[in-house]
Amino acid sequence: MVLNFDLKLLAEREAVSTMTWLVEVLVDAFPQCDETRACLDELKGADASGRAKLVLAWHTAMSLPLTAKYASAVERILNEQPTCYLACEYRDPGALWSTKFQLFERCKLEARYADADVFDATARADVWTQLRQINAHVLVAHGAVAQRAPSRDEIGDNISEHKRRKAASGGARSMEKAFQTSVLSIADELQSTDDGASETLRERTSQYTDAQLGAICVAWGEVCPVDAAPFVTMETPPTIWPFSDVEHAAIRAHIAQSARVRPLLDQMSSYCSVQKNIPTNVMGKIEDYAKKLAQDISSGAKSLDSLDLNRIGEEVHLTPH
Repeated sequence: MVLNFDLKLLAEREAVSTMTWLVEVLVDAFPQCDETRACLDELKGADASGRAKLVLAWHTAMSLPLTAKYASAVERILNEQPTCYLACEYRDPGALWSTKFQLFERCKLEARYADADVFDATARADVWTQLRQINAHVLVAHGAVAQRAPSRDEIGDNISEHKRRKAASGGARSMEKAFQTSVLSIADELQSTDDGASETLRERTSQYTDAQLGAICVAWGEVCPVDAAPFVTMETPPTIWPFSDVEHAAIRAHIAQSARVRPLLDQMSSYCSVQKNIPTNVMGKIEDYAKKLAQDISSGAKSLDSLDLNRIGEEVHLTPH
């Protein structure tokens, strides 16, 4: 964005003028504070170069990532990282002080803002108005566009929806983790080989992100939807696969030597099938019921001998989640 030089100078002058107003308020409230008065003198004596430096420092501080409980929701809404400029839109002092802007620190603004005898509700509202004006001037000076501040209703709705989706995906995540555990168990079975396949397989599998693990589960489920029979006869694995070429060959060779490997491979297909065919909300019910059942058995309220699987199935199906 090409910015008119005169407009830039004017915006910098207005920004520093508003900063000066804020510090004057503090000097009036704390006339004995030498540091605050020194800040005021510096602001009033700043030339064009000094004002430009002050405005750049403000812009740098306010461009830091917003640190607040609602920041993730704002990021999901905007599809970009929110900055501390939004702290002023939401009147969030904690997020604002996190910038550690030198002027705030030197004037002890955080502690003084918290003092109701210095800043009552009306005075605080005035402070936020002036801070937003400073932001507007600074953004103009730097040819930047202000981020949109999602409404509190938008943020609340986004948080609720995110929690709902997270809960719904819990079942799928558990199947993927079980899939990962089977792969790690196969790595343990390969320890007797001397080609290093076990160590590299374990290290790589342990470091998968949720997205990577999910993609690998989908790939395995497409090739081996029922059991591992296709794997046994496969010469060359697909691009997205839980095993490298070396590991793939080592596992196929190991199947003939150990009866424990093939069941683990079949388990991987079973987990993928469950994830694909059982709705995530039903999976969540199953997990919740399993946790409750484990607690009942542990406390003696129920025993394995008395379990009615048909009844459990009905309860899982009918229980709201």
